[in-house]
Amino acid sequence: MQPITTSLARRQDFIKLLTLGTILAFSLSWIASYAYGAVENKSPYFILIPVLLIVLTLGYGFRLALSARRGSKEIDALVMFDKASKAPVEIDRYSFSEDLRRIIIAITKENPAFQEILAEDLFPETEDSNQTKDTDKESNGDKESGSKSESDEFEYLAIIQADSSEAGVTMRTSALLVEAIEFALLKELSLHLSTYFNHHDHSKDPLVELTRDDIPSVLLKNRVLALLTTPIEQRPIFRKTQIHKNPPKGTVHSIWSKEGVMFERFDLILPVGSKLDRPEQGVLELTTKRGMVRLSITCHGFSANQWWSR
Repeated sequence: MQPITTSLARRQDFIKLLTLGTILAFSLSWIASYAYGAVENKSPYFILIPVLLIVLTLGYGFRLALSARRGSKEIDALVMFDKASKAPVEIDRYSFSEDLRRIIIAITKENPAFQEILAEDLFPETEDSNQTKDTDKESNGDKESGSKSESDEFEYLAIIQADSSEAGVTMRTSALLVEAIEFALLKELSLHLSTYFNHHDHSKDPLVELTRDDIPSVLLKNRVLALLTTPIEQRPIFRKTQIHKNPPKGTVHSIWSKEGVMFERFDLILPVGSKLDRPEQGVLELTTKRGMVRLSITCHGFSANQWWSR
């Protein structure tokens, strides 16, 4: 949240509290004056006015308190793919992009069919794409011929912002990409919860560690989660190296190969009685005794950058 927005929100909250306190103080003073006979009007209906003000003020205060227990936050994210290689592009120092890139590389290295699925979802071969290729060839030809022209001729490059319909670009998304984002969120959630509960007094709230065997089968419908959390002794790509016969000592949380293949141990530290569910694709729900956290992934689709030159 921006500093100005935060300041204005706090100012509004302060004004609300000040107004509610003033109304309550005035109403209580009114009732006290009536009770001690300081008010000449002895009609019983006269006392209903401050009582009604108190009831309305307290009701509005409870409403504010209940609404403060619910909230939502939207986080924008970006992932880029190279149109030629169909591979994700790493954005330096952008942790979300780096994590997602490693996950996609891992699943496509182990299962090449996933690379084909992503390519079909994000870069379908259509007449429009063929026309784009022809246009690119013509543009490259113009550029080559322009390079042979005299030095007094200029070439211009324009960055154009346009709607997808105006630019002739079809917005696309991919179910497999959404599943990869789900897995990235679960990894981040696991790390956050582990860090939090390591510094938390859980004498009153016993904790439990959820592993792959404890999660509902609906979560394993996520192909990325099902693949990357499968034990290494059950995965041919790891059995080739015989690493499963001599694994490192201790609890193995992650394994990476130089080719990009990975194993991730699924674990979530939660209070006893908590539940993790996936009611639908792109939605994760973490339910505890104190409330529920709902993570929803909304992928608006992909567009392509365009350039224009003369």
